[in-house]
Amino acid sequence: MQPALVGGVPILDDLHAYPIVLGATILMVLLTVAIKRSRLGRAFRAVRESEVAALAVGIKVRQVKVAAFALSGLYAGIAGGLFNSFTTFVHPDSLGFQTTITVLTMIVVGGLGSISGAIAGAFVFGIVAELLRSTPAYQQIIYGLILMGFMMYLPRGLASLGRTARA
Repeated sequence: MQPALVGGVPILDDLHAYPIVLGATILMVLLTVAIKRSRLGRAFRAVRESEVAALAVGIKVRQVKVAAFALSGLYAGIAGGLFNSFTTFVHPDSLGFQTTITVLTMIVVGGLGSISGAIAGAFVFGIVAELLRSTPAYQQIIYGLILMGFMMYLPRGLASLGRTARA
């Protein structure tokens, strides 16, 4: 199988792929920030808080939900395209239940609804995952304990620490 080519340059390993993935990540974060600050972002938040109240102020809830679904498809498509470009074999088990739990834990650790929290959660949890690499038998238990601890003692995640320090 031929390696992925970007601008005619072959992507042979993770080191070559890193700048491309980092660039795509930065673009997606900037897009997310722009959407969050836009009228659509305000509509997303209004629908999340109360569909009835959003309808009362004239927001077309159905259209907002379709836009949210389309945007999530865009993000998933870009991530899947990048993943597929840099792996030699894709199987449905490649991103199974374990990956779902890992992503959920990253988001809870970082803070739901916070862009900076999601980034912080991914960063911190990436370090935790590397530290636990030598103990695969205990990873599930430790992930569960981390998830429960954050949900009990810091339900708004790491992002809430920055908010309380500024307030």
